[in-house]
Amino acid sequence: MSEQSNLASSTAVQETILPNGLRVLIKQDSALPVVTVMLWYHTGSGNETSYSGGISHFLEHMLFKGTLAFPRGEIDRRTLSGGGENNAYTWLDNTAYYFNFASDRWEIALEIEADRMRNCLLESEEIEAERQVILEEWRTSQDDAEENLWEAVTAAALSQHPYRYPVLGSEQDIREMRSEDLRRYYQDWYTPNNATLVIVGDIQPEVALERVRHYFEPLKAGTLPLRMRIQEPQPQAEKRILLRKAEVTLPRLAVAWPAPGLTHPDYYPLTLLQYILAEGMSSLLYQELVEDRQVASDVDASGFETAQPYLFWILVDGLSAVPLEATEAALWEVLAKIQAGDWDPAHLLKARNQILTDFHLSQETTEDQAELLGELDSLADWRFMLDYVERIQAVQFQDITRVAKELLAPEKRTVGWLLPEDPEAALEESPEGAYSGSGGISERLHTRPQASRIQSFTQHELPKPHLWFPVLEAEKRVLPNGMTLLVHENRRIPTLSLEIFIPSGSLHDPLGQQGLANLTAAVLIKGTLQRPGLALHRYLESMGGSLSIVTGLSGTFLGLEILAEYLEPALLLLHEIMTSPAFAQIELEREKRLILTDLEAYEEQASYRASREFYRQVYGAFPAAWPETGLSETVSPLGLNDLQAFYRNWYGSQGATLALSGAVSATQALASLESIWSDWQMASGNFVVPTLPRLQTERKVRQIKLKGKEQCQVYLGHLGIARTHPDYAALQVLDLVLGAGPGFTSRLPARLREQEGLAYSTGSSITGSAGLYPGVFMAWMETRSEGVKPGIRAMFEEIDKLQQAGITQHELDQARTYLSGRLPFRFETNDQRVGFLLQREIYQWPENHLQQHWQHLEALTPEAVQSAACRHLHPEAMTLVVAGADARLKSWIKEFENHEG
Repeated sequence: MSEQSNLASSTAVQETILPNGLRVLIKQDSALPVVTVMLWYHTGSGNETSYSGGISHFLEHMLFKGTLAFPRGEIDRRTLSGGGENNAYTWLDNTAYYFNFASDRWEIALEIEADRMRNCLLESEEIEAERQVILEEWRTSQDDAEENLWEAVTAAALSQHPYRYPVLGSEQDIREMRSEDLRRYYQDWYTPNNATLVIVGDIQPEVALERVRHYFEPLKAGTLPLRMRIQEPQPQAEKRILLRKAEVTLPRLAVAWPAPGLTHPDYYPLTLLQYILAEGMSSLLYQELVEDRQVASDVDASGFETAQPYLFWILVDGLSAVPLEATEAALWEVLAKIQAGDWDPAHLLKARNQILTDFHLSQETTEDQAELLGELDSLADWRFMLDYVERIQAVQFQDITRVAKELLAPEKRTVGWLLPEDPEAALEESPEGAYSGSGGISERLHTRPQASRIQSFTQHELPKPHLWFPVLEAEKRVLPNGMTLLVHENRRIPTLSLEIFIPSGSLHDPLGQQGLANLTAAVLIKGTLQRPGLALHRYLESMGGSLSIVTGLSGTFLGLEILAEYLEPALLLLHEIMTSPAFAQIELEREKRLILTDLEAYEEQASYRASREFYRQVYGAFPAAWPETGLSETVSPLGLNDLQAFYRNWYGSQGATLALSGAVSATQALASLESIWSDWQMASGNFVVPTLPRLQTERKVRQIKLKGKEQCQVYLGHLGIARTHPDYAALQVLDLVLGAGPGFTSRLPARLREQEGLAYSTGSSITGSAGLYPGVFMAWMETRSEGVKPGIRAMFEEIDKLQQAGITQHELDQARTYLSGRLPFRFETNDQRVGFLLQREIYQWPENHLQQHWQHLEALTPEAVQSAACRHLHPEAMTLVVAGADARLKSWIKEFENHEG
């Protein structure tokens, strides 16, 4: 095969096809010293007709399990040592592997990918060990009722096409996967001529291409099997599915229709229809079903980029007090109006602007750009992006109406209902850890991998730390009313991010009114005196903007993303929201109903039940003991007077900070902000900091049994530190060593997942939750019931090793290199830059904070980290919460509490 090259000047993408067929896309983006390398194989779960189900996903796992050059675990270790990040994912048509590195050390990604393209060992011992991990992942998926509904509807909607099968495969597929099956699939499809390599970032394209040739040209092209293209028969009548699950508290509705693939002309109007239906609060379905008729709590519409025809989805979260028949009937009425052309054309203009904003945001980071290029090229051609916006803008009102009528016809749909099995008995709480029942099939069939998988590795010389400290210049003004304004100029893409921090969070909730701060914030953005109700969101979304508001313990963050050309109206709108909220009674009732519905739905989730109990035990009477959303019993009584009083007391200029980053003139934007915000008044409240929590002095155990769950969510820990603690740097290193490192490099994931196969998800952290007030130390895992006790013992053993033996100099050096290498990736997006500016102001960091923090890291010794571990980890006084399947802890709890377990 001859080598071909093409350069698209409009996007600066250099395309090269190597003689062995490997497609190489290189794009220089030197805004930051970072590089993303992604390798896309043009095969996924939709290409498994002649193979075992789930084989694409299983093989994805195995590509991290060793070659001769990179033994098991070495890829993650080399990534950690280089301060990088790696991961992979499998979907219907493709499987993608990616690395993010600082720009002085990205070449290792090419060496790894070229090696494992053809040299993966696929050893039987590793396959058996990874089988247990994938089974844990499968069990986790079975605990997700919405995913169960999705799979059931997909299987009913598609009768022949392999897209109908789950990406993970079935439990039987996973248990019966053989090494010869994996090897055949690997040899068939993991070849240069079935892959696209994408490199985006701070590189010289000619040099990058030379290194690609060096690593990949020696690989031989493969003979690709015939790719199956199965024509799915068009449905002639509606299909219906009913699924009942014991843990379900809220009804759900899922509807799927056959939809064209990426290259079909109707892809564009269908994409716009997706936005018109369910993107934003002023979208047609949200407005009708959630706001006006109040027959749903949330709604979503989803289309997918696929090589062959797949499905278009509408997903609706119902309400326990509303029959799902009524919700479904309302959905059909709205769709019928669209199909008849009875809808406002303004929704089309709004959708175009929303898509334009999202298109720009999809290229904000090197990883985003690499993902867009690689996905499109693996499905059709990367050039699809060149005229994407133009073709979206060309779609007309009649195109939307036609597509809605033709593609979303009643006879083509598959309708799925998800209902509670037994609402009265869905939840059982047992603080004493009562045991009942016999072991299930998963327990009887489980075989624990042998400890002989532990092996030693050569310690490679570490690269020098990547010492890059951004000069995040920002124009700053402190107004006479106490408000701080910050503007940072970043013209990389034509968008801007605005965020305002108000120091009024759940810490300010009166006792018995937990959730008041959150409810006040939610109603705040539901209309102003000038633009009541949905008029606010219609106005914002017509400019392609989006609004978000989040309440935390210490404050509330109101954020806005929009095209930079709408700077002035965006600034005025944010001021309008903050200074003249309508606080309409009808909006209060709507938001309260949605929050109460969410709280009801959360009860299905083991992670929510476990975390809520964990924080309650750790924080005691301190406000962090309660979720920011509050509890049903505290939110229900809240009235308009409560919200208005909270707003008067805590929403004001003093302590408020507004940060802006984007394609603007910093000087001009700051001048506009100053004129707009100078009249904001101070709030009237006088805050008294509540008594800070104390470390517990004994062990506590709580078990929450949830019917219908396959897995257990385990949280273990105690009170942690504030962000300003002098040991923060040492504890950052501790986190990386114990449980928060990339991949499976930390001790807990390496042991619980890689060596013992006990958990798919596990880790620990003490710095991750540190804020203005103390966070928590938490170790966690998700495992089957019989894995709980050995998993907890392993957690305690690893903590004990850390305190008794400390860490090695190599681990410390690795952690420092990793932290320095990750730093540039914290400043890629406008949103990230705004976040850092706010942090710098909230914590009163100096301009050279990043350099000072690096000096603290450089000064650390292994002994200092070990000493910090002894001071801040208290295994003798930890809270343990287990939620989900029955873990049979009754006879073990006393042992644990007496330090015997």
